[in-house]
Amino acid sequence: MYVMDASAIIHAWDNYPINYEPFPALWDSMQNLIEQDLIVFSEANFKEISYNSRDCYDWLKEVNPTIIRPSNDIARTLLSIKNNELGITEDNYHAKGVDEGDLFAIATAKSLGFVLVNNEAKQANDPQDKSKVCIGALTALAMSNN
Repeated sequence: MYVMDASAIIHAWDNYPINYEPFPALWDSMQNLIEQDLIVFSEANFKEISYNSRDCYDWLKEVNPTIIRPSNDIARTLLSIKNNELGITEDNYHAKGVDEGDLFAIATAKSLGFVLVNNEAKQANDPQDKSKVCIGALTALAMSNN
């Protein structure tokens, strides 16, 4: 099972248009996976999609994906990653690092034992300032620490 990060599906939506051959088959497959609950979204990521890609959000609403609301376990996992792995206090996120939506996606995947789908590569070098860690590097780190 998969938790889809907002930027991943928006990237797919923008680069593989649903009405452009041969991409309808891709979106039919995506719809099938969503309808089978094999792809789910954190509530924060679903809202992020609505702000950043209204067409993608409208399509998703029609498909009716499972939206995972933050549970106590997800919140604890998010805070552990935010405070322990990144050393971020309050909402002091760095513009070059992860944001709250990324943390919700990672925490949801980790809490449920799902795979996180994102479209970012692992960083070549881990930054000295952990608040600059991107989702690709943080996902590998957070998912390996139990």
